[in-house]
Amino acid sequence: MRVVVAPLEFKGTLTALQAVEAICNGLAESIPESELVRQPMADGGPGTLDVVSAAASLAMRRAQVHDALGRGIAARWGDLGDGAAIIESAQACGLSLLAPHEYDPLRADTRGVGEIILEALDAGARRLFVGLGGSATNDGGRGLLEALGVRITGQGSELSFDLAAIDTRLEHAEIVGLSDVRNSLLGEDGATYVFAPQKGAGDEQLASLEERMAAFADAAEIAFGRAVRSVDGAGAAGGLGFALLLLGGRLLPGAEVLGRLSGIDKALESADALVTGEGTYDEQSMSGKGVGFLVELSRRAHVPAFGFFGRVRRAALEFEDVLSLEDLAGSLAAALAQPHVHLREAARQLGQRIG
Repeated sequence: MRVVVAPLEFKGTLTALQAVEAICNGLAESIPESELVRQPMADGGPGTLDVVSAAASLAMRRAQVHDALGRGIAARWGDLGDGAAIIESAQACGLSLLAPHEYDPLRADTRGVGEIILEALDAGARRLFVGLGGSATNDGGRGLLEALGVRITGQGSELSFDLAAIDTRLEHAEIVGLSDVRNSLLGEDGATYVFAPQKGAGDEQLASLEERMAAFADAAEIAFGRAVRSVDGAGAAGGLGFALLLLGGRLLPGAEVLGRLSGIDKALESADALVTGEGTYDEQSMSGKGVGFLVELSRRAHVPAFGFFGRVRRAALEFEDVLSLEDLAGSLAAALAQPHVHLREAARQLGQRIG
């Protein structure tokens, strides 16, 4: 039996690489004769650099930048050679870099992502692939734009943009945002109302955050001469996708780009099963996320898909079977305490059924 093992990050507990090992160890116990194909996956969020590094020639670089709250940190980015760079925005403004009591979407910004872009430009990069996902921010990409030389003053309807000092190298750079969602910038399905609560926003803050985002979008679109707030993915990473579109970039489904780079479509052609998973399976999982892309690939290849998730919050009709680590461990707290143990056990149990 040939099993493709392609989980994403189990946010806050296991990297995609760690999840691959736990699953493979469990499957090897119950179906030792199986061929296990290790394919860690990402969709533009945390783990993107690791996935690219495993699939392509990549020189890992480090840059001293600022996190979402303005503190100095060392962030990684990847030099693909031939003038191309891969940037994982979560390396600079990721929610995982903050303690839960620090979550603050009113204050958090994307400055550090702009600083990584500057480092990549300094190194000669002219094609910039920017992974969007896992951010702590809801600033519409304001911090990134300011880091790149845009001067923004005023507030509300008096917001003003000065593009005179913007880094001129951006005019000749190709910018591609790798998005894990399709949400536009504003509205009920936009960055604020869908994602800000996950980043610490209370219900009473949402209206003011949305008002701030709308005012920012109004002024930004006039200054850049681009109406891009409604583009699919503009709301990714708290509106960071919007900022990349303002700069003339384009947005692509991160899971699709990274999946093709990793060669997982080829791996599935001769597979008997796909095993994937991530921290939570909910209504967003099939909307541009890596898991949804993988399930679609498995359908095309007529390969049964199995999912392991920390917790399951919707019916998983797309899968042959789904296992919840929360249910297996008896509680979410127990699952979070030893995720590798429970993921390995889930894989062992699955192997017994399909082997």
